[in-house]
Amino acid sequence: MPKKSISTRIGALSRKHKISKATLMKVYRRGVGAAVSSGTRKGMTPSSWGIARVNSFIKIVKGRKKIKHDPILVRRERKKRRKR
Repeated sequence: MPKKSISTRIGALSRKHKISKATLMKVYRRGVGAAVSSGTRKGMTPSSWGIARVNSFIKIVKGRKKIKHDPILVRRERKKRRKR
């Protein structure tokens, strides 16, 4: 996916789930970095790995999944959600 469409998609996810776009972009970049450094499953691009990590992060923030990655970012977003 080109960079612009990634930003658009992450922006839409941000608005839908009320999680800051900056945080989701950090999670995306970490996902791409993890894909490049340690590899992915066959057929997955680093971009798709990053988006999958963002989707997983959203579930973690909402409490539907156990914290596996980005614990500091998860706790920060959960704290913001409680204040609302």
